[in-house]
Order: sequence, then C-alpha cells, then structure tokens
Amino acid sequence: MSSFSRIRHLALVTALLATACDSGLADPPTEFPFAWAASECGPADGPAVVIALVQDTLPALPPGGAHVRVYLWYGLDDLTGRSWTVGGSSQDGVADYWDGSGVVTALRGAVDVMTVRADSTVEGEVDLVSGGTFSVRGGFRARWVTRTLICG
Repeated sequence: MSSFSRIRHLALVTALLATACDSGLADPPTEFPFAWAASECGPADGPAVVIALVQDTLPALPPGGAHVRVYLWYGLDDLTGRSWTVGGSSQDGVADYWDGSGVVTALRGAVDVMTVRADSTVEGEVDLVSGGTFSVRGGFRARWVTRTLICG
C-alpha cells in the first residue's frame, strides 16, 4: 500500500470513528451489537414498528438465536425525538426476549428514539428489564428492512 493510500485509509477510518462518536448514542448492548427495524401490525391493525436487537448482521424474520424485539405502536414518522414506555400496562408498546430455546419473557422499560434518518434507519437507546432475570441497556442503530404486511 502506498503512503498516499495509507493516509487516505487512515483519514477514512478517522472520519468513520468521529461520525460514530458524534452520534451521541450509547454503545450497543454487548450481547446484541446489531439491530434492524421494520413495519409491523399494531393493535387494531394500526401502524407499528418493530426494532430487533440481534447478534447477527443479517436481518431475519423472525430473528434467529437470542434476540430482543421492541414493538412500538406508532408509525415510523411518529418516532423521532420521543421516549416510549414498553411492557406492563403501557399503551406505547411491548418488548420481548427470546433466549434461543423458545422461551419468551415479557420485558418492561423505556425506548428513546433520537432520530429516524432519511434512509429510515432508526437510532436510539433501550433500557429494558425482565423480572430481575434479564436486562438489556444500550444504543442501537437499526437499519430499516422493507417488507410488505397485510394486517388483519
């Protein structure tokens, strides 16, 4: 690699790191470093968004392996700059954890959506707990996965 190529490579890496640091997002949860988001059918067939925190970069419907899914009962355009309570008796949404063995545990907590980018990437943070047996906290940058749904 030439000196010029090394300098360009270093500049690119530095720019990418600076962009990641400037986002203001917390680090992703160690156990779920990747995320994606998609449209979903909400209660009474209204609009909803699912955000999946996953272990693999490839989006799969449903996700494989252990994962967390957060369902917000609002459309994508309504998410930016809001904090949502999930679980329990919340009207905002629900969350669940799948540990890979098929056991689903209801979670409760909060989801802060900081922004929805022009490409529909959803950025924010989660703080979820489940009866003291499981918790997940951290930032996410959920790439939008387009899919067609027929609700209800």
